[in-house]
Amino acid sequence: MDCSGKAYGPPSRAAPKVVGALSRPDVSRLPMPVLTGTACDVDGEPLRGIHVKALRDDALVGWCETDCNGHFEIPVSVGTYTLVFCSTAYHEVREAGVLVAGPSTRVDAELMLIF
Repeated sequence: MDCSGKAYGPPSRAAPKVVGALSRPDVSRLPMPVLTGTACDVDGEPLRGIHVKALRDDALVGWCETDCNGHFEIPVSVGTYTLVFCSTAYHEVREAGVLVAGPSTRVDAELMLIF
């Protein structure tokens, strides 16, 4: 069983041109920061296929679906985000004010079934 989810986010950065001794360092090879985490139900069971959206100033900057272990990863740039976890069978969960300042920022969410 394929367990991988696909992430959709900003395109890779192109390498800057070197113009002389005072040119900027090549940061294109540095890894992009990643929002990562797990979506589970109220019993702690991982949820597959939950849509996870990363919003910055209400604009969609990346999204993915959780894999069979409820895990997700979305490449983003440094900044503050709102994560939205949604599915047709579960109540939407929003995590606002998520600060991404390092290589990886973890956000886990617990979703409740819609009755």
